[in-house]
Amino acid sequence: MELGLSNIEYFVIDDEAGFNTVLGQLKSNYKLRKEGTHTKEENYFDTFDYKIYKNGLLLAREGSRYALIKAQGNDTVDSVIIKTKKKPKFWWDFADSSFREKLRSCIDVRALLPLTSVERLISRYRLLNKDDKTVLFLGHEEIRLTEGGHENKAANMIYIEPVRGYVEELERMKQYLDRPGLEKTDLNLLSLALELAGRTPGEYSSKINVKLEPDMSSSEAVRKILFSLLDTIKVNVDGIVEDIDIEFLHDFRVAVRRTRSVLTLIKGVFQKRIQTRYKRDFAGLGKKTNLLRDLDIYLLKKDEYLEMLPAELRPGLDRLFAIIRKERQQAHREFVEYINSPACRNVLQSWEKFLNEPHETDGPSKNAAMPVIELADKHIRKRYKKVLKLGNKINDDSPESDLHTLRIECKKLRYFLEFFESLFPEREIRQTVKQLKGLQDNLGDYNDLHVQQETLKGYIAGLDSGTDSERDIIASAGGLISQLYRRQKGIRAAFKKRFEEFSNEETDALFEKLFSGH
Repeated sequence: MELGLSNIEYFVIDDEAGFNTVLGQLKSNYKLRKEGTHTKEENYFDTFDYKIYKNGLLLAREGSRYALIKAQGNDTVDSVIIKTKKKPKFWWDFADSSFREKLRSCIDVRALLPLTSVERLISRYRLLNKDDKTVLFLGHEEIRLTEGGHENKAANMIYIEPVRGYVEELERMKQYLDRPGLEKTDLNLLSLALELAGRTPGEYSSKINVKLEPDMSSSEAVRKILFSLLDTIKVNVDGIVEDIDIEFLHDFRVAVRRTRSVLTLIKGVFQKRIQTRYKRDFAGLGKKTNLLRDLDIYLLKKDEYLEMLPAELRPGLDRLFAIIRKERQQAHREFVEYINSPACRNVLQSWEKFLNEPHETDGPSKNAAMPVIELADKHIRKRYKKVLKLGNKINDDSPESDLHTLRIECKKLRYFLEFFESLFPEREIRQTVKQLKGLQDNLGDYNDLHVQQETLKGYIAGLDSGTDSERDIIASAGGLISQLYRRQKGIRAAFKKRFEEFSNEETDALFEKLFSGH
């Protein structure tokens, strides 16, 4: 069986002896011709957050061949041969091809990580009828993990592969294999291998993954949310330290910011001294991420920036990015030093200890015992009305600070919708987030372009216009600022339409239906 063969059906069986029993029973109806036994070694890859798998695909390597395979059906979507010894880490490490573009659409800026390695021992038989016509292929496959600590774990499967023109034989074989000790499975090979290793595809997500019940106390519910955020913070630390890809820092940073938002926005659940202490701690932790994240974004946008400039200005921008790259290396070293410091560890350890304490330690906080559904309704309605009020006041003459204030309020509303998502009908709550996202994207892009221009102005201010190389950088940065400003004006012009799309009767009816009180 080659990578990506389709129309093959699998049945899990206890061991090879069970397969031999099946073969013995089939001999009364078919001639069996063994086509041979061979071994394959395959390696599977995905991003830390399983972006390939979540796109319905698997990435497998056999030798020098990489293949994107449909998770359901096993069809090969695309493949490529790597001729160099250097193992690709990002989509741009592959040669320009349709494979690279498909991979790019899945993983974006995330790095490929090895998930599991398997050894497949495959035996294939040809089933012939009385006329010596091949009517079906039958096989046994033993899948054995070859990664550390799991070498002795294996799974056994029977597979049947149809032959064109013999549909009745295929159906007869399916019925025959519908017996105790055999179980049809839709598991793909990656899922099966990870199951053997005690893991689940897609087990990590940066999203808040908690299940809240409407009558749960606010104290218990908020702790569950905060635990989920703490898990996200902790699980991303190694990826930041090893500098695997920039999204580890992004997920870490967002979880820190959400934690601070819970402590800032949800009052009366924990004692005030607790909120004050940890708001300060997480504000400090978040601030430490700012420079490194900003530099990551600049480096990520390098190609986009180069495209915005005429050819004669691009060399100066290359020199600027060489400066930024060195700054980024230093910023990463400093952040890793901080994240490994006793000060940072103490913040996270004391926070985890608090979250694990009995709820009674919350003391007489007025909202601790309130059913969480009431807390959610109250806060979401309040934030929604504030967004509408601020947005309706903005016109073409409003200062940038008004858009900044609205952006922050939209972010707060988005956080509340995500914190309490599990309390409401899935389809409808996601619709509210989708409608808000369009407005957020407009405001976020506007703010990002403003920040980028100010940062470039800062670089220009620190350069010496008397040297040729720095004069080139100044010219390139100046040209880029002009392009960014033009783009920012276009986004500002689109604000009114984006706000109207959010603040329409449909959205208002949806918010009223979901958050009018329970």
